[in-house]
Amino acid sequence: MIQRSRHSASGGGMQSLAESLSGIRRRFLMVVIVVGLVWALGISIVAHLGAPGFDSIPERPHVAFIVISLAIWLGLWAWPQAFPPLGACYCLLAFSHASWTQFAGPDDPLRALLFFPVVGAVFLVLNVWVAWAGVALACIIFWVAVAGGQYDLLPLPASTFVITLIITGVFFHAFNQQAARALALLAGQNATLAVVAERDSLTGLLNRRAFQERLLAFLAHVPQKTPLCALFIDVDDFKAINDRYGHAAGDAVLVAVAGALATEVRESDILARIGGEEFAFLLPATSLPDALQAADRLLHAVRGLTVESGNQLLAVTVSVGVAERGPECATADALLQAADAAMYRAKRAGRNCVVVACEAEG
Repeated sequence: MIQRSRHSASGGGMQSLAESLSGIRRRFLMVVIVVGLVWALGISIVAHLGAPGFDSIPERPHVAFIVISLAIWLGLWAWPQAFPPLGACYCLLAFSHASWTQFAGPDDPLRALLFFPVVGAVFLVLNVWVAWAGVALACIIFWVAVAGGQYDLLPLPASTFVITLIITGVFFHAFNQQAARALALLAGQNATLAVVAERDSLTGLLNRRAFQERLLAFLAHVPQKTPLCALFIDVDDFKAINDRYGHAAGDAVLVAVAGALATEVRESDILARIGGEEFAFLLPATSLPDALQAADRLLHAVRGLTVESGNQLLAVTVSVGVAERGPECATADALLQAADAAMYRAKRAGRNCVVVACEAEG
């Protein structure tokens, strides 16, 4: 069970961090869209006013770019969960617009630089392989524009653009790899912290808080008619063991009892050390007769223990209280209190036995 919980914590930690990283990328893209909108609006205004060098720019493509960009920005703001498809749409829009400007823009030798922020956005928003495809396509489009006379450039400055764009892609690729490694490292650390937070340091079993969380989750999501039993288990004469043989012997007893109890745990069961020498055992989808059989098996498993302390071999027994969910034990507190009361009844009955909650009430 410990191993399964660790995998679950790791998966939950990875998912949480991935969601955080997705949120960062979404906000980054929204900033990129705002910058693109400001640029496009500025170009449109200057072109509409007929400024020299801009009067030949067609206005409709810029207006379409502005309208679609604004719609995508509003979509990202209103529906954060739609980031992947909306991000892909904007990357395609921006790349198409940058490509169009290579052929329809003013005679500006720097307009090829529009590919740099677009490629960077693709690296951060989508994935590296799509981004590298974008780098290759941007280089092809640029060379086609150069060959078609859109740029008055010699081969050397033209190749400088291509080399610089490729180097930029290498940097973004390395950044993505480092971010992935950091994400995996943080997820692993979060998983370790989650396991530590919910585990008893001595026995490795769930602690009281984790046990109660799982019990509350079960009661909240499983219908009332589904059978559920809880067992409270207490090590007999544990104070006397500590007083006579020392706390090291007491710890050895607790570890041995935890191991014996764990041998009877099914995949769906929940076993925890809830404090001192007390353990709790939750048996989902288990009727009272089956829970009593499980409690008997636990008694026998612990009776077979012999814990070594110095030159002494200590015999160990436990007392078990059993409670079944029902009208009078519908809540987590009521169920646990009933099992606890039954366990104390077992103590008074001579220890090393099982008592059912309804018997304790009688």
